[in-house]
Amino acid sequence: MKEKIYTTLINGKSSELWISDEPEFIKECIERRIPIIEYTNADCDRGNEGSSDAHRDVSDSFLTPWAADSVDAVKSDTEYMEKVIHRFAGIPLVVAETDMLIIRELCESDAEDVERIFSEGSASGYIGIWSGDVDDRRETLRNYCSLHYDLYGYGYYGVEIKGDNAVAGIVGFREYDAGSVEKDKTVFVIKGNDSDEISLELGYVMEKKYRRKGYCVSACLELIKKIPGNIFIVVDKNNTPGLRAAERIYSQTDIFKSDSSA
Repeated sequence: MKEKIYTTLINGKSSELWISDEPEFIKECIERRIPIIEYTNADCDRGNEGSSDAHRDVSDSFLTPWAADSVDAVKSDTEYMEKVIHRFAGIPLVVAETDMLIIRELCESDAEDVERIFSEGSASGYIGIWSGDVDDRRETLRNYCSLHYDLYGYGYYGVEIKGDNAVAGIVGFREYDAGSVEKDKTVFVIKGNDSDEISLELGYVMEKKYRRKGYCVSACLELIKKIPGNIFIVVDKNNTPGLRAAERIYSQTDIFKSDSSA
């Protein structure tokens, strides 16, 4: 079985999504970078016995990271189909947008922009996973985009100013560990304090020329709206720009039950 199930526009070009249970056709699609979902069924014996998921990501038992046991369920999930196409094309997904900003996943082609941001920007929180030379950073970003977002459902994102193709900053989340916070840090509880919810640490860095324009705060607020769970900001007490941004974010999230402590 093979069927074309969805068509969308990616950067102005038509891109098609297929689903098939034919190994040779699937391999051909992978080689030609044609988006493909592998069709299986709930009672197959390829490492997912008893699974009732209509579609699931990342399994070593399949030829692609995307497998489905219901064609109809996949067809009804436009967000999932768009994600598969974007992953095949290596194009990051937009996660939030304002009148001025586009907040999107990071990707391999951001390596040089990321280097510039860290050399000219001022960071707060933990954003330090893209060290090394540009080639190493490209590899890290490629793996990050292809695996991290889908596996965890959150991460770090690029901030673009509309009309400017370059990444101006990075904002996003990692898991928060209260026990690792040092005494020289200030902790802002931005959203919630529910022990049953995941706790995330918000970090941000903006290139120098984009600071003091409200871009960083605006991007962080948009992401906070979309992320469930507890959100904290941890800032070095000597990081004046980082503290200023954290205070502005905190002051605009009074719709949540929040407090801050040194």
